Amino acid sequence: MTRRKNLLSSYRSPNCVTGMPQARFTIPFILGIFFENVLYGVFVPFLLTACYAQCRKLVKGRSVNKVMVFATVFYGLTITLHWVVSTVHGLRGILFLPSGGDTATFFQNTSSPLFVCKVTLLQIEILVGDWIMIYRLYHIYGRNLAICIVPLVGSLAHLAIILGSAVKVIHTYGPATLTAWAAACFSVTIL
Repeated sequence: MTRRKNLLSSYRSPNCVTGMPQARFTIPFILGIFFENVLYGVFVPFLLTACYAQCRKLVKGRSVNKVMVFATVFYGLTITLHWVVSTVHGLRGILFLPSGGDTATFFQNTSSPLFVCKVTLLQIEILVGDWIMIYRLYHIYGRNLAICIVPLVGSLAHLAIILGSAVKVIHTYGPATLTAWAAACFSVTIL
């Protein structure tokens, strides 16, 4: 039973490129990479549909909402860039470890430029999504500012948490405190 459990909990693979000893990958890590790629694959048809709808309006001579065109282009670029950076970061951790390194240590390093880039892109995507939602809310409710106060306060709190985590947590306190800041950041996003 123990051997079966060990086989199910991890996968060992030789590092073919550098000749390093075998790296250990947990199944949740492999599933995380798989689902991120699946979700990106789901995103692509939605992006293409949004681009098609905007282009169709232009061809018919109707005006397009410039904010929605910006959102479509912005999300198309940043989510694709986020997917590329995540894939490169994952492959670098699996295949191209520096000599003497191991996979677990590589992925726990929150000061890695690829990790910082990935997290920064994700936070920018969330903020811009919040702001577009607030913009649409403002227009749907007849340009009523009162309806936008709660989401705007939540978005500004999210921005403050992002700045706080970037300045204090990553560079000063390390990964243990980063978890609490990340939980606060994503909790405020739900508002």
